[in-house]
Amino acid sequence: QSCAGMQNVLTSTAQEERARLERHSLMPQYALDDQLYVVFITQLGFMLKMPMPEVRPEEAEYVERDFEAAGLALQFHEEGEGFFKTAKCASLDDKYGDILSRMRDLESHLVRHLELQVLASLSELLDAQSVLAELDCILALATAAIEHKLVRPRVVDGAQLDLKGAWHPLLHAAQQLVPNDCRLCA
Repeated sequence: QSCAGMQNVLTSTAQEERARLERHSLMPQYALDDQLYVVFITQLGFMLKMPMPEVRPEEAEYVERDFEAAGLALQFHEEGEGFFKTAKCASLDDKYGDILSRMRDLESHLVRHLELQVLASLSELLDAQSVLAELDCILALATAAIEHKLVRPRVVDGAQLDLKGAWHPLLHAAQQLVPNDCRLCA
């Protein structure tokens, strides 16, 4: 619900602030309805953005006093626009706050929590990884045995090696298969 309808909240707040400033005679005559906004600036919060009045240096102190009397706290200005903190903007800060920063903080907290959980189970995870690696090798060997019609050698007592129709698996992949018989005795 924090983000739902935010545009309406900002627009109605800007309209309320405009009416309040008009009562204090602080809205410049040339300021149109679309020149007063409630904006959100990351790490600074919600602010009222409006045109700054053109004042002579000797009048600056009086204008600042008028702003303060109307509850406008100038935060900064740029390119003829002033960014002010007001009571309504402060209440928006309290109600909605910096949602993006809160989401990032929560994400960092969750990632750190997950890291701690993984580290606490690291020994078990490494054991499982070892078992899965061995199982992967056995399954790969079984798959290759089925695909290439390999058979398990029969081991007998004695010092002899008797191979019939033997071939190297890499040569089969290169399609240069020439089966050979081999008999070695000690």
